[in-house]
Amino acid sequence: MFEDRQAITPTPDRPAVPKPDTAHSDIVIHTLPKEFYDREVKLEPAKVVALPKPVAQPPVQPPKVLSPAVPKRSKLGVVIIALLIIILLVVAALAWAYSQGLLRTPEVVDTPSEEVIEPEPQVPVPEPEPAKPVSGVDTDSDGLTNVEELLYGTDFRNPDSDGDTYLDGNEVFHRFDPRGLAPSTLLDTGAVRVLESLDLPFTIFYPTTWNPTSTPASQRVSFRSTTGAGVNVLWQDKAAEQTLGDWYTEQVGEVALNRLQPTLTKEGYQALIGPDERVMYLDAGTRVYTLIYDLVDAQNIEFLQTFKMMANSFKLVP
Repeated sequence: MFEDRQAITPTPDRPAVPKPDTAHSDIVIHTLPKEFYDREVKLEPAKVVALPKPVAQPPVQPPKVLSPAVPKRSKLGVVIIALLIIILLVVAALAWAYSQGLLRTPEVVDTPSEEVIEPEPQVPVPEPEPAKPVSGVDTDSDGLTNVEELLYGTDFRNPDSDGDTYLDGNEVFHRFDPRGLAPSTLLDTGAVRVLESLDLPFTIFYPTTWNPTSTPASQRVSFRSTTGAGVNVLWQDKAAEQTLGDWYTEQVGEVALNRLQPTLTKEGYQALIGPDERVMYLDAGTRVYTLIYDLVDAQNIEFLQTFKMMANSFKLVP
């Protein structure tokens, strides 16, 4: 760095360089000395230096990447795996068989060696219950079916054939004449008769067209209509002090006693009526008389009011 600044004479091709403001800048500019202006510079040719030939190097091989060693399975290991699979299959098969009951041991009853265990009898399949019988047709709703109207000669289209303000069925029940006024009775009409015999201990009314069969030795009397249905009368001995309810419970008991209806016949006998009103147990002191409305093969109940009339007419022979 020069301490003194040299003035440079400006030329047309070299403009004057303004002096720097030294007071405000610390920049120092170095200029080429004047004696070197317009001087031709000769450059000597550069010396060529021969470089030694490179020695051929063998190609660099990439490093070998070694894969992790995989242990070879021995034959023993394969056999063990196969055995485990077989065992699992066998266990699964046994579990399925047990769940189906194929492996359960039947219970053995400890019995003496000489005792032979009989197989349990086959429970028979119950047959379907037959259709319940239905009431016969009662066109005029007077308590007598149309078939019964034919028995008593009443009009099936008129509930009060004699016009006495009493229904025809009600008059038959009480043994009155449904076709005429009092004091005419059912016997006066000829529609019914009285069964009485020296071999029988009682008398009873029955329709004239019915056929009675009496077998006193077997303690039985039967009445059959033209349709086959009818009424049976049976009797059994009873202790005088035994009540009718106790006798029923001991001898019959097919239906609970509380389902039977107690009643009193028109001749004053205590009786029990079954739930379907087709059986009556009548207390006669030392005997019980059972009256049964027997349908036989009939499906319609045509003579229920006639059955009640016969029960009301039952009377022991003195």
